[in-house]
Amino acid sequence: MMPTPMSQSNPIRSCRPDRTWPRHSDVFGQPATTLAVAGPRGCTAHEGVSPTATVPGPPPPDPRNARTITALVTCLRATKAWTGDASVRELTRRINTDRRRRSSASRDVVPSTVGYSFDLRRQRLDYDLVFELLRAMGLTEPHLQWWRQAWQSVFARYETPTAVTTSTALPDDLPWFRGRAAELDQLLNAARGPAGATSGVVSVIEGMAGVGKTALAVHAAHRLDHPDQVRLYVNLRGFDPGQPAADPGAVLESFLRVLGITGGRVPRGVPARARLYRSVLRCRRALIVLDNAADVGQVRPLLPDGPEHRVLVTSRHTLGDLGGAQRLSLDVFTPDEAVQLLRAMIGSRRVDAEPDAARRIATRYGRLPLALSLISRHIRSTPDWQLADHAERLRGLGLADGVQAALTLSYRQLDAGDRRMFRLVGVNPSPDLTVHAAAALADLDARQAQRHLDTLVAEHLLHCADGGRYHAHDLVLAYAAHRARDEEPASRRRQAVTRLLDHYLNSAALAMDAAHPAERSRRPRIDQASPWSPPLPDLATARAWLDAERPNLIAAIVHAAAHGWSQHAGQLTATIWRHLDTSGRYGDILAIHRHALSAARQLDDRTAEALVRHNLGTVHWRLGRKIEAIDHFENALELRRQTGDRPAQAQTLNNLSVVVHALGRHQDALRLYQETLALFREVGDRLGEAGALNNLGVVLEHLRRLDDAARREREALALFREIGSKVGEADALANLCVVHRRQGRHDAAIAHQQQALDIFRAIGDRGGEAGGLINLGDIRQQQDRHGEAAQLYRQALAIANDLGDPELKAEALNSFGLTLRATGRFDEAIEHHTRALALARQIHDKTEQTRALEGLAQAAHAAGRPALAAKMRLRAETVGRVPGSP
Repeated sequence: MMPTPMSQSNPIRSCRPDRTWPRHSDVFGQPATTLAVAGPRGCTAHEGVSPTATVPGPPPPDPRNARTITALVTCLRATKAWTGDASVRELTRRINTDRRRRSSASRDVVPSTVGYSFDLRRQRLDYDLVFELLRAMGLTEPHLQWWRQAWQSVFARYETPTAVTTSTALPDDLPWFRGRAAELDQLLNAARGPAGATSGVVSVIEGMAGVGKTALAVHAAHRLDHPDQVRLYVNLRGFDPGQPAADPGAVLESFLRVLGITGGRVPRGVPARARLYRSVLRCRRALIVLDNAADVGQVRPLLPDGPEHRVLVTSRHTLGDLGGAQRLSLDVFTPDEAVQLLRAMIGSRRVDAEPDAARRIATRYGRLPLALSLISRHIRSTPDWQLADHAERLRGLGLADGVQAALTLSYRQLDAGDRRMFRLVGVNPSPDLTVHAAAALADLDARQAQRHLDTLVAEHLLHCADGGRYHAHDLVLAYAAHRARDEEPASRRRQAVTRLLDHYLNSAALAMDAAHPAERSRRPRIDQASPWSPPLPDLATARAWLDAERPNLIAAIVHAAAHGWSQHAGQLTATIWRHLDTSGRYGDILAIHRHALSAARQLDDRTAEALVRHNLGTVHWRLGRKIEAIDHFENALELRRQTGDRPAQAQTLNNLSVVVHALGRHQDALRLYQETLALFREVGDRLGEAGALNNLGVVLEHLRRLDDAARREREALALFREIGSKVGEADALANLCVVHRRQGRHDAAIAHQQQALDIFRAIGDRGGEAGGLINLGDIRQQQDRHGEAAQLYRQALAIANDLGDPELKAEALNSFGLTLRATGRFDEAIEHHTRALALARQIHDKTEQTRALEGLAQAAHAAGRPALAAKMRLRAETVGRVPGSP
């Protein structure tokens, strides 16, 4: 059976000891109404409390001037010398002594890890280890506060998530695209590639802002499109005035997801993601558009390998070496091309009637396609004006920049309401916006907002993509932001952003209530309804909204944290947690919560730090990092004891119990679960009580106390049903299945598991579905129906691969290995158990390690390899000696 920890707002898949997949129930964190999240702030040197009053002699090296990781490590080395230059081995001894004092479950650090913290070549630092080092050196709290300020300054930019929207569809081609015949031929000819080429063709279109790079790239992509190829498009936001440039790792994650790599199968780190991305595309034909690249470092990880790929890159900069890429420097239109565009957009009759005036207009706007498209709408809307009238008016505009001149003229032609909407688009902190978000910004109803958006689209100031999402060229956004700063008081700009954040918070809460109604009490309580929230009546609509708005929600959290909306940042983080977790967005979760943890420490907010620690422990548990999870849960538990928050203590104690159980310490886990149950009953948390009962049933089943286990699971099932928690109900049913199977009651076991499967599939819980398939496979295996068992294990393994769940995958591999051995396929059985053993070691899962070693011993013996069998049995006995295990 498996326990499930209690996360901020959703169940965690936990260990599956003893060849089963019953699940423990998790508890979700309390409403995060007090979570304060501060954004990245630069730290002025020498601000704050001076430590010289408490430390005699000269002060230690001051890290607050550091702006890079190298500078921070240099200061760490200097601090080591200042404190007496203790050896790395001595510092390691002090750290481990302190760890054992704080927790018997803590893992010792080794001297090489400590020594590596002083390496100037490091690109990352472990916050907890660095501060353990500083304490081991003898630094006191005032000095540590200096380091917290420096850490925030250096790492804020590394830990800010940048959600990216990618697409498997190309943007719409411009119906009025004209000119660029020579450049288009050059791109199309190059895309054919030389005969015998071993790599794809990369074409880089470089040029100034507004010159039409994106329009040319999209038009060429449509000409190169083929029904059998993969299409990938991303705006890398290299020059967006309000958003950070897209991180290559985030782009790779999004590309991998749209290519079918789901959940935890997306690896961490740019190199690993790039390898998987290239592997997925190696046997496919791909057309990739990388728009608005900032530099070569942003592009290089996104290039596939193989001869069948065509990549189009646009940038305002001259990019560095991209391995033989074709380069195309795009200039402004020729006079004839500029006139062609005017003919296409305002009609050939008017242009042919006044060709000289048309040329003067084109020249006045620098023959820039963006500027000409903006002014063309104005010309079309004034049919009683001659082109000469427009040319004369432009002469008096007094603006040297063609795009700015066009934007200024377009802006002046708008009525007051449209101008205000345009200005507020400039203060939007998110990558795009919907009509509901626009209505919130402007404090209008949706119909009024829609009319203004339609006008801005008609004026070519905004673009509307599929799904009703509005965005603008970065030059247009910069101009809108400039107009907002000039014409909107700071108080009104802040009010607009506050309404937008309220809209995101209220809408996210509605969506989460529709998707996970039983957990409503575990999320922040939103007292005031939003007039701008879209209708989200059911699970499918709610999930679709959360998926579509994820980049905007992440951007809103980051902006809120950085600009003084701490409560919004905390509440929104807590509200969307479950959705990010169930969709496997662990990178987003870690980045947001690390940012929040740094802010909570800086603010000395123990309640906020405990909540973030709890959530980080949950995510590390998800990722199979049990030791890191224990560290976070124990820290959270201590902080919650300090603040006297009994309900929150129960939630964290449950999760800590689950990890202890997963490490094979069943008697310790039993004691902790009993303490958790008593605490939940004391505070009147019925959902927590049901989860604790469920977890008690799991550990009792592992201790072979089957009647007690069945009683606890039936109590949990009744309570889950009374509360209305479908996830909990399915967990308890799955756990009862395992108990009945061990009692030999196969019909009852199958009936319970089938009910659980129906629920898991109805709510879209694929992990639960996979676990149920393994349970059914185990029953068929006991009944010697090995063909059916193998088919069930294959289905479970496919889901585990999709989810990237290492524990679920290890269990499926071990169970499948037993069936393969039973059918005489010994070599395949050995291969399955070997893979399971590697996974179980990676995630410190003693139960699956023991199962894998026992399976290897049995398969090796059956295959006539007695030496290997004896070796595996000995190792299984060694691994299986866990205190508290049966």
